[in-house]
Amino acid sequence: MELDIKKIVQSRLSDDQYFQDIHKKTQIYLHHTAGGGNAVSVAKYFQQKEGRVATAFVIGDKGAIVQLFSSKHWAYHLGLKPEVFAEMGVAYKSLDKISVGIEICNYGPLKKQNGNFINYVGGKVDKSQVTELTEKYKGHIYWQKYTDEQIESTRQLLVYLCDTYGISR
Repeated sequence: MELDIKKIVQSRLSDDQYFQDIHKKTQIYLHHTAGGGNAVSVAKYFQQKEGRVATAFVIGDKGAIVQLFSSKHWAYHLGLKPEVFAEMGVAYKSLDKISVGIEICNYGPLKKQNGNFINYVGGKVDKSQVTELTEKYKGHIYWQKYTDEQIESTRQLLVYLCDTYGISR
């Protein structure tokens, strides 16, 4: 199925919350919000923040895609400082400028306590929304699953962005 761009919900940041200059996009980064499943709430959170930290898109647990600014523009979303590049022995490159950021609403790592799965803010996550890894990733075995709707919306958006910007899949 192809992305119907008319179904993308617009929840725009103000002009001072992202950069309007345009750079060739060569990469796409997927993030998880470490929060609940409502993409509009995540967009409102970004709208209240000072500074230029955001992603162009947020995908909710029901598959809704919310756009905060045009993907041809950019905001900080990676947190990579020049020192990180220096430690790796490579020249610094502002990857935020040449990439599109997508947030996927999800709590991420979970802890199992007394038979319950608990997110980092102490909320319970239903067992049906939990995946158990065979070995730890970033110190955790239990993670909140992405929904089928999120996966499909993410797939459609990735195909669209790759085609739009000529990014290799």
